[in-house]
Amino acid sequence: GVVTKFIVQGYDMPSSVWAAKIIFRSDQLPALLKAWVARIEEFSDPVHSMFTNVHSYLGNPILSMTCYSCSDAQLSWMKTQFSEITELAGGGTDYTVWAGSWFDRLLKEDWDEYETLDDLDVKPEWPPVWAVLANGAHMVPSYDASDEMLAVIQNALETYGDGFFLYVYIMSGPHISSVPPTATAYGGREAKYVVHYKFIGGEETEETEVKFPLRDVSMALDATGLPCKGFYNYADREYPCAAESGESWLEAHFSD
Repeated sequence: GVVTKFIVQGYDMPSSVWAAKIIFRSDQLPALLKAWVARIEEFSDPVHSMFTNVHSYLGNPILSMTCYSCSDAQLSWMKTQFSEITELAGGGTDYTVWAGSWFDRLLKEDWDEYETLDDLDVKPEWPPVWAVLANGAHMVPSYDASDEMLAVIQNALETYGDGFFLYVYIMSGPHISSVPPTATAYGGREAKYVVHYKFIGGEETEETEVKFPLRDVSMALDATGLPCKGFYNYADREYPCAAESGESWLEAHFSD
């Protein structure tokens, strides 16, 4: 097939942004993700005007929540969810809060090259020349997090430390589920969330140093019973569960 049309939906720029995050130990990951996953169906309701994820840095899982143009009631609700998840996970450290404008938020991150508003019009080279990256992902089809899957993720955090990065995002909600699964090429419309993982090395890192551990983590997640469904934003060209043929790789990432 040939792509003949892209449809893009725009939204008004948020009038304000409020964000919070807190850091946990790696052994707290199972409790943290179980508490977070149990609420993502509610989190994905647009009425809350929020985005949340669990990611990692230097081997430690981090809970992050952001509210966009939120009313006092919306912000209070999100803060309650944040506090309850933190308590269920056993408490965290380095709790930080940020509030400001949308543009300030875009310029806040220190991992990119955006320093001024003019920088936002320029697309820097990605990945940066100093980095060697290997990306993988598994789409999860239920509002659940199995003990086996959590054990694999925790082991990766503790084994690979600052070379391993975890990002768990919500992939469900009415904006996604209102479109039939085969109406577009996107193959993850029935997933509830994605476990995205990557390995990053420096200029002197050999490609095999990031590819081999990525393969190990991917195969370990396969063994937990997760379906062979990848996220094409971070597609692994050697996705182990779909390595049989080009057709199986396409089926793992696309609807048709």
